Amino acid sequence: QAGEIDTYWIQADEGQTLTFEAVSGHGPFDPSLSLYEPSGSWFDSAKLNRLAFLDEPLYFPGLSTDARLVHRFSRSGKYCLKLAAFSGMGGPDFTYELRIVPGETPAPSLRPTVEPAWDERRFTRLFEKDWLAKLGRRGMTEAPGAPEIYRAGGLAEVQSVTAPALIEGAIARPAEVHSVRLKVDKPQDLVLEIETPAATMPRFNPVVRVLEPGGAEIVTNVYTKLNNNGLYMMKMIQAKTAFSLHAPGEYRVEIRDITTGRAGADFHYRVLLRRKIPHIGKVEAVEDHVNLEPGRSKPVTIHVDREEDFAGFVAVIAENLPAGVSAITGIENPAEKPPLPNGGKVERYTARTQTTVLMLVAAPDATPSETPAMVRVIARPVVDGRMGDAIAVKEIPVMVVARRPS
Repeated sequence: QAGEIDTYWIQADEGQTLTFEAVSGHGPFDPSLSLYEPSGSWFDSAKLNRLAFLDEPLYFPGLSTDARLVHRFSRSGKYCLKLAAFSGMGGPDFTYELRIVPGETPAPSLRPTVEPAWDERRFTRLFEKDWLAKLGRRGMTEAPGAPEIYRAGGLAEVQSVTAPALIEGAIARPAEVHSVRLKVDKPQDLVLEIETPAATMPRFNPVVRVLEPGGAEIVTNVYTKLNNNGLYMMKMIQAKTAFSLHAPGEYRVEIRDITTGRAGADFHYRVLLRRKIPHIGKVEAVEDHVNLEPGRSKPVTIHVDREEDFAGFVAVIAENLPAGVSAITGIENPAEKPPLPNGGKVERYTARTQTTVLMLVAAPDATPSETPAMVRVIARPVVDGRMGDAIAVKEIPVMVVARRPS
């Protein structure tokens, strides 16, 4: 129920350490834990006094909201543990699992989980050896060879690099700034990508700046725009930035944390400097299942990111459809979005997103299915009349269900 607090009494020994973990069984349910002792007060001898409270170790998008509380008991006795939803929400699907473990269990990871779907605009995606080749396949274009790897930081002399280059280092001391020289022999459209292999946002917030020979900043991975409601500046660091260098020369690339006070042995970074490779980026199917009545249709909405000025076609195909179901393309009525009057240099930091729709249509005589068919939705690039390999696949359970009485 909304506002419900579940209470558990436990027995603990003097000097004992226990770990309490509340694991949510429902996405919107954010559990919290509170530990009390019945030590009373001058006006109520049975009053419960709170010893400890924890919602989650760190709240940040992509991190778990499960609660974990570690406590060492100074004396033996009975203690009260209370579990509730942090926001006071509730419902029949707000299920949880409560674990009480002797000792201290390993702390949860403060690194967002890497999803299997393609998302190149996250600091936690990995620059594998064939990263540039993968980008080329997604755009059906020839990609450069593997980048040369350089080490930055420490007492080493500032190095000169040429694109493509992969710069690796760690911000191990507060206020530390690492630098390399970027040599450019002709005007180029470049892309700056950042990976954080260990510590990541919000603990480690890498900032990369490109400076001209005179020291003026040309570009940075900090996206700045004006908030039109509060009329204040908003700044967000980005894992990918596109920019152009219009003159040959030697530029300076600086890498640091966004603060001057935070650093650590796990503040590792990998900065990839490369030329622009037009390609298809993230492809997302919105619906996670479809139930169709005979004679009816429903859409599967597909969002496609065009990265780095990809100008080819994107073919979207549905395979393994249930008997009596067909797929045709459709166009939804787009929402009219006003342009951002103060959006800053948004083209540097975002892809161009397009939306298409696959209409799943059940024939009037389609037979209701007993089990769902796993329909494969596939996206493929098409450039100069040639169709490339499948670059995105999502399986969606689709069923034909009995027609509801009118």
